[in-house]
Amino acid sequence: MSFLSKARFVEQNTPPDSAVRPQVTQIERIAERLALGLCIGLTHGRKQRAGEDEDIEMAIQGVRAAGSTLRYHVKVTFISREAFQHAQALTGWHVWDDAGMVLEARYVDDMVHVPASETYFGDWTLFVPTPEIWS
Repeated sequence: MSFLSKARFVEQNTPPDSAVRPQVTQIERIAERLALGLCIGLTHGRKQRAGEDEDIEMAIQGVRAAGSTLRYHVKVTFISREAFQHAQALTGWHVWDDAGMVLEARYVDDMVHVPASETYFGDWTLFVPTPEIWS
């Protein structure tokens, strides 16, 4: 049973006048957001590695997990084939594992490189998106 299914089960079996009702509702909202995946936010982007920060930003949706190894690359795993393919087209990142839906974002010097747009990003973060991200 998924986290979202469990949250719905608890919500359906919690009396409306229960003191824990607000917490159950909050957990269900979080579970719904997580079911859509995490986002990777790339910030402090620029077109030239040695150039000035052009304040370019990018968000990649449908992420299951991401991790960095020795500032050489970031492996990004996706929640669905659709999210994986969309991110690969958007970024041009190397396919690390097609069956596992994992892309590899490589660092150039100390910046994450996005070959599809020839952009370099100084920072990245993994976050739970708010509903506005999908609107």
